[in-house]
Amino acid sequence: AFPALGRFCAAWYARVSRYVLHRPDGTSRILRSTCGWDQGDPFAPAGYSLGSLAALQRARTRIRSLVESTEGVAAADALLLVAYLDDVVLGAPSRVFAAALRILHEELRTVGHVPHWGKLEFWSPAGRRPTGLPPEATGWNPHGLTVLGAPLPAPPPTARPPSPQIAAAVLPSS
Repeated sequence: AFPALGRFCAAWYARVSRYVLHRPDGTSRILRSTCGWDQGDPFAPAGYSLGSLAALQRARTRIRSLVESTEGVAAADALLLVAYLDDVVLGAPSRVFAAALRILHEELRTVGHVPHWGKLEFWSPAGRRPTGLPPEATGWNPHGLTVLGAPLPAPPPTARPPSPQIAAAVLPSS
């Protein structure tokens, strides 16, 4: 979409990055990085977002098709898939949540975004852990989610009754 931007980024990233690791004993070691964005690079957020876009679009299409075929058009219209940098929020019906999460993982892996199961956090307003999740998905939080580092608490008990059909997750990458 932006060939000039690609050439500009390649000028900085079509090379090996070198970092120096200084150890407490006074020795050091040079580490090499040949892929990914450099930590602290001001262009990294935009590059990461653009690099993940196609995978997120494919995931949304596949998940929407799954939800529509199993839960109906209204549930598919309510599907939530949003991303900011390496945090991805997925909201889908509980009955297909595990399958939707697997689809999202598959698509993100195609662009090198490997979600870390140990950092996955998920929640359902109904207070029940979705079924079918793999054993490594240990991040059940009955109190709500953490989005962009801030708690997103569950609604208070006096709020409108939650939909038992929805489950949500935040997927930080490793």
